[in-house]
This record gives sequence, structure tokens and C-alpha cells, in this order.
Amino acid sequence: MQHSFVGTGAVRDPEFQPKEDIEAILTASSKLPNLIETGEFQSLSGIGLLTLADLKYDIRLLDDRDK
Repeated sequence: MQHSFVGTGAVRDPEFQPKEDIEAILTASSKLPNLIETGEFQSLSGIGLLTLADLKYDIRLLDDRDK
């Protein structure tokens, strides 16, 4: 089972202790397009979540590019 969340302004909690095989990765939204294009981020459900955040909630995470 996979759960995906979009958080803006997130910061890493130094006290976070994973209970299972959980990996929390924080990255700048400007890096997301390049991560998708290079194949480093391949989660179809994650990419769908980013698209839904844009279309439904106007949270634009794939517009900025570091090029």
C-alpha cells in the first residue's frame, strides 16, 4: 500500500522515527520536473498526485524549472 501527500512549506522533523519502510524525501518543487524527466522520480501515482494538486487545488509544483 502506498500513501502520497503534497505538503507546501514542509520541514524535516529531526525526531522522526520511521515505523516501517517509510522514507520521507523533501525536495524543492523547482527540482520536480527534472527528477521526472531523468527518471529519478518514477512513481506514476506520485506524478498523478502532483497533477491533481495542480488541477484541483491550484498548487503548482511542476511549473518552475531550474534550466
